[in-house]
Amino acid sequence: MMVNYAVGSCLLRKGAGKPFEPFRKWILFFGVAFNVSLLCYFKYMNFFIENLNTLLGTDFNLASIILPLGVSFFTFAQITFVTDCYRMTIVQCNLLDYCTFSLFFPYVVSGPITRYGEIVPQLRASERRPVDWKNVSQGLYLLAIGLFKKIVLADSLAVWVANGFDKAAHLNFFEAWASSLCYTMQLYYDFSGYSDMAIGSALMLGISLPINFNSPYKSMNIQEFWRRWHISLSRFLRDYIYIPLGGSRRGEIGTYGNIFVTFLLAGLWHGSGWNFVIWGSLHACGLMVQRAWNKIGVVRLPRIVAWLITFNFINVCWVFFRAQTIGSAVRILRSMFFVNSIPLPAFLVQKFGFLHRTFIIAVKNPFKAIDGSYEMALILALSFPLILFFKNAHEAALDLRPTRVAICFIAVVILFSALEMGRLTQFLYVQF
Repeated sequence: MMVNYAVGSCLLRKGAGKPFEPFRKWILFFGVAFNVSLLCYFKYMNFFIENLNTLLGTDFNLASIILPLGVSFFTFAQITFVTDCYRMTIVQCNLLDYCTFSLFFPYVVSGPITRYGEIVPQLRASERRPVDWKNVSQGLYLLAIGLFKKIVLADSLAVWVANGFDKAAHLNFFEAWASSLCYTMQLYYDFSGYSDMAIGSALMLGISLPINFNSPYKSMNIQEFWRRWHISLSRFLRDYIYIPLGGSRRGEIGTYGNIFVTFLLAGLWHGSGWNFVIWGSLHACGLMVQRAWNKIGVVRLPRIVAWLITFNFINVCWVFFRAQTIGSAVRILRSMFFVNSIPLPAFLVQKFGFLHRTFIIAVKNPFKAIDGSYEMALILALSFPLILFFKNAHEAALDLRPTRVAICFIAVVILFSALEMGRLTQFLYVQF
């Protein structure tokens, strides 16, 4: 924090004139390099050593590095700060405002990735205004919904996800699809739940944070998905990587190159492993294909077809994101798409007896390997209409009125979530 504040203060110096401009660029370079180097050390040093040992046949010892909580999020926030100081979009900065921005507890560990200019003016204004009870009620509602998403929905799905990805080599058709879909839903409920809790906590204090999720699984194409999923990260990638690289101003080949580099870095930001590199590369390829499709002007797909293609592409990409190894991801995908047999309960086998007997296997539980049940299938079945046809938490919060019914609803949701806190839960984004 002290280094970044010093860098920002130097970049905001007034009256230095044009002779100081080249030094400002070097100061900016130092500030960005300082933040990136810390992130690389804590997150990628062991990844680098492992690959170096594999490539050169060496035997360097892995460092015992403890990852600081929230390092991925607060590092990006500091990069936005020094960059905005260089661009002079920040007019002035004092130490107290800067420290409050850097340490504001709702977002420092799990986002959203905020900017100095969004937070500090609100902090100054909040000193002179009374408590806004509408903000308190909306914030409490978002906190309750976020807690429910994380504790009840995401952590319930986590059990089946862990079982499925730990037994990737032995999954049948239904188990592979159930594992991937459970993770797709778990990740959304988990991370959007954290964001809802962060935004709700801040709103109760009178601070509005940027929305981080806007019903991303309603997307009809991959570009729309990135406008709805982890919006603060998408905004960072656009404003601080893609556009500085040249954006779409360097011809088609240059644009495709910028897209690929941006999402390759996005993949690495999410984790230190080749599976994250593949995940980022797949999304880059998806965006490039969509751009080419739009440019050629081929026939427009029906909405249901566009949604199915988009959702299944995202679901396949999440398999690489979650799997511990690339081999594990490939085995799950093989079970999903290269079907040797379909296990069904005995009563369904009788109904589908017209199909070849060797293609259908009678089993008591088609989800046995992941300890799944029809309860799991029900949760998945209910998740789809919930995320596709209902308002998201932020839309519902805007319509919230502090009535007795609303108060009772919030109290029941918080109570139900609190009762579920006794079990062991997983902090899904621990690698951040």
